[in-house]
Formats: sequence, structure tokens, C-alpha cells
Amino acid sequence: MKKIFYIAGLIMCIALVGCSNNSSENIDNETQNNTESVTYVMTEESEDIDSETNEWFDITNKYQLSIIFINDSVHEVQMKSEYDYSKASTTYVNELYEDNKATLVDEYNKNSGVEMSISKNDKNIILESAYELQEIDNATIKDYIHINCGLDPEKYNDDGTYPLSDLEKALEEKGFTKES
Repeated sequence: MKKIFYIAGLIMCIALVGCSNNSSENIDNETQNNTESVTYVMTEESEDIDSETNEWFDITNKYQLSIIFINDSVHEVQMKSEYDYSKASTTYVNELYEDNKATLVDEYNKNSGVEMSISKNDKNIILESAYELQEIDNATIKDYIHINCGLDPEKYNDDGTYPLSDLEKALEEKGFTKES
């Protein structure tokens, strides 16, 4: 199961490199009035073996991607991934949470400069992060984002933003649906 969580977590993490919680401070008042957002969601099912019981169990993975855009140019992406381990043992969930906090989130934050957070609510493990596209200046990070969210590194606008229609199309191709 840890492999599945690492893969899903890595997908979320990589898609969220370059965190900036204060992006609106860099946008003047006139531009703020034109700021809009749209949310995409996706739910996937997976399974794993509980290390305590040695039994297979089902996992529900919920992904929520909020896109902040101005005049059809994406400026910021915020992602929340929630993994439902309600069918796993409490020991397994607690160990998985602690392991991922130390090996995934802490290491990722330390090495990438991203402020990703991990939390646990009963048997749900939640990863959250946000990034401002204009802050990403690393080609490797853009390649990872391309693999996981569909943001083609060649399609970024000159100012570092990304065309909204291209991102929406890429998300829909990956199985995300627009929330009404």
C-alpha cells in the first residue's frame, strides 16, 4: 500500500511544486477584480494489503484541483488529495501517516521549497499544497507537472502563466471533471 500512497502522493506533490500562499499580494487591485477560479475533482479506487492484518482492503482517493485564473491565464493551482483508509486497521493508517509525513512531505518540503501539508482525520490522510505558476523556474519541475497534470512545458505563456483552456483539456483527459 505504501507504494500506492507514494505514487498518488507523488502525483499530487509534483503537481504542486513552487508553493506561494501569498500570490494575491502580487496582483494589483484591478487585476484582483478579474480573478476567477474553477475546481476540478476526480475519485479513484485502489487497493492495498494491510501490514497488520495481511488482508486486502479498498481505498478511495479523492483529488480536488482549484485553478485561479485571470483573463484565461492560470496563475495558481491548489490541490487537495484525500485518501480514505477506513477499511484498514488503525495501526496501519497511523504507521502510513507517520511514514509519509517523514519520508514524503518533510523530505519534499526540504528539497523543493514547497509547503505541502499532511494531516489525518480518523482514517483519512489528506495532502494539501498550492503553487504559483510564475514562481516555477525549474525545467524538471515543469516536466513533472506535465506528466501529472498535463501542463505542457512548451505551452507556458511568456509571463509564466498557463492557458486555462489547455489546462482544462489536460485535466479532463486525465479523468478530472469540472465541479458545478
